[in-house]
Amino acid sequence: MVIFAPKNWDSSIFLYFNVMKIKNLFYALMVPFAFMAFWACQDEPVLPPAVNLAEDQATINAGGEETSVLIKPTRDWTATIAEGGKWLTVTPSSGAASSEAVVEVKLSAEPNEGEKRSVEVTFTAGNINEVLTVTQEGSGGQGGDDPDIEEGVITIAEFLSKPVDNSVYYKLKGTMNDLFNTEYGNFHLVDATGDVLVYGLTAEKQSSNDKSFSTLGLQEGDVIVIEGYRDEHNGEAQVGGAYYIGKGSDEGGDTPDPEPGDYVSIADIRAKAPATQKDSVWMDDGVAIKAFVVSSIEANTLTSKKNVYVQDETGGLQIRFTSDVTWNFGDELSIDISGAKMKYFGGALQIENLSNSKAEVLSTGNTVEAKQVSVADFMEGKYESQYVALPDVQVVEADLGKTFVMGSSHTSINVEDITGHSFVIFSSKYTVFGTEQVPQGAGTLKGVSMVYNGTMQIGLTSKDDYAGMTGARFDGQGGDTPDPGEIEEVTIAEFLAKEEGETYYKLTGTVTSIKDGSWGNLTIEDESGNVYVYGVAKDKASVGSGPSFSGLGVEVGDILTIAGKRASFQGDPQVGDAYYISHEKGQGGGDTPDPGEIEEVTVSEFLSKPVDGSVYYRLTGTITDLYNTTYGNFTLVDETGSVLVYGLTAEKQTSNDKSFSTLGLKEGDIVTLEGTRDEYEGEIQVGGPAYYISHIEGETPELPESDPKALIISEYSEGKSFNKFLEITNISDKEVDLSGYMLRIYTNGSESNYKEKQLSGTLAAGASKVYCHSDADLSLLPEGVEAESIEGDNVINFNGDDPMAIICGDTLTDICGEFGDVDFGKDCTLRRNSTVKEPSATYDPAEWEVFGISKEDLSGFGSHTME
Repeated sequence: MVIFAPKNWDSSIFLYFNVMKIKNLFYALMVPFAFMAFWACQDEPVLPPAVNLAEDQATINAGGEETSVLIKPTRDWTATIAEGGKWLTVTPSSGAASSEAVVEVKLSAEPNEGEKRSVEVTFTAGNINEVLTVTQEGSGGQGGDDPDIEEGVITIAEFLSKPVDNSVYYKLKGTMNDLFNTEYGNFHLVDATGDVLVYGLTAEKQSSNDKSFSTLGLQEGDVIVIEGYRDEHNGEAQVGGAYYIGKGSDEGGDTPDPEPGDYVSIADIRAKAPATQKDSVWMDDGVAIKAFVVSSIEANTLTSKKNVYVQDETGGLQIRFTSDVTWNFGDELSIDISGAKMKYFGGALQIENLSNSKAEVLSTGNTVEAKQVSVADFMEGKYESQYVALPDVQVVEADLGKTFVMGSSHTSINVEDITGHSFVIFSSKYTVFGTEQVPQGAGTLKGVSMVYNGTMQIGLTSKDDYAGMTGARFDGQGGDTPDPGEIEEVTIAEFLAKEEGETYYKLTGTVTSIKDGSWGNLTIEDESGNVYVYGVAKDKASVGSGPSFSGLGVEVGDILTIAGKRASFQGDPQVGDAYYISHEKGQGGGDTPDPGEIEEVTVSEFLSKPVDGSVYYRLTGTITDLYNTTYGNFTLVDETGSVLVYGLTAEKQTSNDKSFSTLGLKEGDIVTLEGTRDEYEGEIQVGGPAYYISHIEGETPELPESDPKALIISEYSEGKSFNKFLEITNISDKEVDLSGYMLRIYTNGSESNYKEKQLSGTLAAGASKVYCHSDADLSLLPEGVEAESIEGDNVINFNGDDPMAIICGDTLTDICGEFGDVDFGKDCTLRRNSTVKEPSATYDPAEWEVFGISKEDLSGFGSHTME
């Protein structure tokens, strides 16, 4: 059975083998776990291999100033610079495992008098690779100087009003934001009128994405001009078929620079906040603020070095810059925010993607005193993004044995005050004092007031922030929430009969559906009826202050007890201003039982289930065709069938948090996960996104002794659209077992960026075998010649600059194509000369005969002649 994936997926095509072939492939792809028994005997758990790279992009200015990135590797590690990166120096380039400490890796370059340049640095720890893209600005500039490229540009608002039509192209100009896929070029384009998803950008106009985005050297914050048509996916507008025109001017028209001393208060900026969490606003021209930095780049407690918290005497604000910042706590900045976009991120107000050049340092080393505030005011968000001091607080008893960072994950430590308010100290996994034990006593806690998805947080700036928590501990008092026993407890039917008002009632019922997992918009039912609850806060103090439901762990099927007011919307009764009291797991008979009781199914049984985003199933199978290690996209295989897992997270999430890389999973591992039965354009997948339960490492069977001189690539064809063909030939005098070999593609000619597939079956002496893309036109092949598609098409997906190689064991034995950005095989057929009698690990164009593809003549495929 062949299943074609939708065009919006990162990998275009997937081929699902029948069950017996999958079983054979399953054993062939197993990965060793010979040390599992040894590990099981250790006193301390062994962390999975991980690099824990803090950022995936870094920028060096044209003058060559040094920058750095942070890693926290759990295995000995190396850093490899891709081809063409001789201008970059990485120090150190290797080191020992350091799971308890952060390693700073410095990046330096000579001054760049040419155009902007980029190179990939691959960090490897164990079997895990993480890629950092390093960009150096150029003195010579790139684009933006040609006024003609902006002729005919329409605004994003105008584009969004156009009908869906893939035959009509529009020219757009805007700032790149949220670049979430650097292989295909997926990002948001923003201008003063709105923003739109660009689902893939190519260097030139193409019929399909040729993965040429990386050659453009673009990054978040760049102003670009593109062309594309009005497209749509699942109701979301997007730019389809987009290709690059050039850099746009970023002067912002006639926007005047703010005059010295002409500053706007942060309070006035916050007063312009968007009306809802989903809206955005843009700053007027000539707007600047003067503020002190209150976050610490030295402490490194934030998840990105691009994020900065600043405050003036009127308020605080979070700003995300386009590149890593160097400003530290106490630095005074003048920040030009003219035309900048402001929106909510996780409930916090933020200026988005501001160029670092918009900030000027006025003074350094200033003393910023923490504002003494009550915990109650802090919990209401009155001091968001400001440096505050909270009196009479302590770490909750259950967290006293913890350090600020647990394992290799971002960590929240629960804190309470003497009245029972609760919040967290949040520390990124990169913080310099992550191994410090949390304070054991009570006292005053200082830090930056932050909020994320309704949870109030304190971000530490130094060890001094918690130095005052040495006093005697107190008993928790239960906060401002009244004793549930003092609230009238009613059935749902009785609640519906009440009059609307400010009186609170206590209700208990089974959660039958959750409409919004952040705010807690859900429906509960009991024996008397059901009612819609318009949001559930984690406690009474949090009602109306932002989403806080997601941290409660409530799921469909749980029995939930809340307190709320009788309210209505458009005549329909509902529970208003509700807050959480308690819940019991999985005893209510809802659609989703407790995770321990979730229905465990085979892949075949899962495929027969109806599409339902609220019902989770547990599946176990082998990971194959892992084609996206950022989001965790792969095929899950068991003895009954196979299914696409469209994203896997470390824990249950409402959206993909890109935590897959922390799991240390790889092809061949046997993973247990939970997810919903989903579907896209008629193709079945595991949705949710799916989240991780457990895994065991796969076994590797004995591979045959393989002759490194037996196989050669004898013919290659890169034709129109998906017409990609590759032929291998056994030039030995014996039959070979192909399971001892792999085919490998080096994407865009990069030696460090490759994908590979183990072959299967046998090949007789002198025989040839043809592989092809799943969408290739097989009628082009000679009569009687068959071709085998390789699962996922990640390997047979070349575009003329992707060398193809045969791997025997761990050794590259034969190659077709040049490393580097070279179009050695674009729009042509390459046929190996009959005089070639052995494989070669170095590409020699003289060994190949070149044919154009105007008529797509594949008459040579299926056999190979040797003299």
